[in-house]
Amino acid sequence: MKFLPKNPQSAILSDGLVYSNDSAKNQQLRQRLLAEQKQFCAYTEKYITDTESAEIEHFDSTRKWHDDYFNYYAAIRKANLSKLRKDKQFAGASFFQSLFFHNRVELENRVEYIDNDYSPVDKADTEAQQLIDYLSINDEWLYSERANHIDLLRQTFADAQYSKEQQKAYLLRHRKMLSFITAIEKEFNLDLSEVYQ
Repeated sequence: MKFLPKNPQSAILSDGLVYSNDSAKNQQLRQRLLAEQKQFCAYTEKYITDTESAEIEHFDSTRKWHDDYFNYYAAIRKANLSKLRKDKQFAGASFFQSLFFHNRVELENRVEYIDNDYSPVDKADTEAQQLIDYLSINDEWLYSERANHIDLLRQTFADAQYSKEQQKAYLLRHRKMLSFITAIEKEFNLDLSEVYQ
């Protein structure tokens, strides 16, 4: 969940870019969001190679047309649709007000990845659990894609007998293989922070 935090000094804010009826401006906004998110879908962490497949996603859809940078993310369509199906179920959830996920440190202190699953660090943290459920990051389709991707990398690295340094070099050379970067870092004990910071 590396791409949910927001930067209060974002050029999107200083340039006054907002979602509108102007498709050219929306395309520019989408490109800027993707650049800020290092080409990753904010919700799934899939690496986006075709920028046209990313959508401007309004995290709190009730604010659409009256929102700003802090409510915008670039997301793949399937993730956007999965979240939209849950809008009514999570209407009024406390994470819409606290926005704890905008802060990288707080997010990392409250949500963790273990064995292909995201969960609250504190099992009693219902707000973190609701965010996880709202974003569908443990839904079967994404869970399966993430597990398959990790298995593919595990087999590739084993077949090539790559050291940790070679694994990292491979991933940096083959950017689309960086999908599910949080899972990759945890599963292979790699530091890929240079990719997302």
